[in-house]
Amino acid sequence: IEKIDVSLDQMAPNSDFLKMLADSANPHVPYTVIAGNTQAIRGEPIFDSDDQGVIAWLMSGLKAKNKAHALADIPFWGEPNDVAVSVDSVHTIPAGWDVNKIEIPSSHFTYFTTNDSLTELADALKPSATNQ
Repeated sequence: IEKIDVSLDQMAPNSDFLKMLADSANPHVPYTVIAGNTQAIRGEPIFDSDDQGVIAWLMSGLKAKNKAHALADIPFWGEPNDVAVSVDSVHTIPAGWDVNKIEIPSSHFTYFTTNDSLTELADALKPSATNQ
């Protein structure tokens, strides 16, 4: 498994790869960062702040209509995520960089298959008026 999970290791909080990216010099080019949010697929977060503890929180995931995505929220403690990483993590960019942060209803595995993802990706790849 270690030979094939390189990208998972790179996405781990505080990984050497993420530290290197965070420490990189500002390239002074505009970026678009698209983050998937499985909670948006379901229409609303499954975890209610009024839940009465961890057991109720876990049970709410088991009762959700889309159990696969709902259960993916468990390791993220209910925070919006794309199944692999949290939305906050995806949008963590060094201060001062020119970044357009977008959030779409998608999982990590459907970025290139959903209409929302493909539309946002196509828009991000269009030349801007300042670059023509």
